[in-house]
Amino acid sequence: MHKKITFHATSIQEKETIEKQFGKVKIEIANNLPDFNQPTLETITKVEGKLKIIFIARIVEIKNLLLLLKNLSTINHNIQLTIAGPTEDENYWLQCKKIIENLPKNILINYFGEITPQEVMPLIKEHHLYCLPTLGENFGHSIFEAFMVGRPVLISNKTPWLNLYHQQAGWDVDIAQENCLATYIEQAALWNQHEFDAYCKGAWQIAKKYINNPKLVEDYYTMFN
Repeated sequence: MHKKITFHATSIQEKETIEKQFGKVKIEIANNLPDFNQPTLETITKVEGKLKIIFIARIVEIKNLLLLLKNLSTINHNIQLTIAGPTEDENYWLQCKKIIENLPKNILINYFGEITPQEVMPLIKEHHLYCLPTLGENFGHSIFEAFMVGRPVLISNKTPWLNLYHQQAGWDVDIAQENCLATYIEQAALWNQHEFDAYCKGAWQIAKKYINNPKLVEDYYTMFN
């Protein structure tokens, strides 16, 4: 059957994954079509030495919450981490909770549980930094939603969103090292209002540029023509 259908890949990396599984098949590439209604950029108060981080994802190993929690244990600044997402892997969540129980008093954890799609962007807007040290994403919708509302991100280099530091929109880091996130969390914690606002603008511009790319829609017309 797979030789008689056309596969839709959202990136070169996804195309290569399909080819590894199915061999030589017909594949069309068209990037994800996100929400095109980008809100105006709004920032929040940023005080040096304090940072509000948000993690939105399923609680499973591939999303790598455990790595984030381990890195927070080394931070001396006042950090508030909000975790939102369903606990799909209870054993993994138990490992996370053991780390949470032993975090220093300057690290505050709020677990929201599962949230609706409509709640994602408003919740991200209440924070300074979106963090997802994922083991792999073909797009990363919640990452893009952070860009949409103008919030910088700290993510792994296993997503399509790369070279973020040069765009003043956050960081995409190699997660092979155990303490790979701590340095950037400390940098973000020390942002003053002006620095934070600049990173918010950089993140917002990434989403604006993406949704205003005419090729985004043209690729879908070509694929279904």
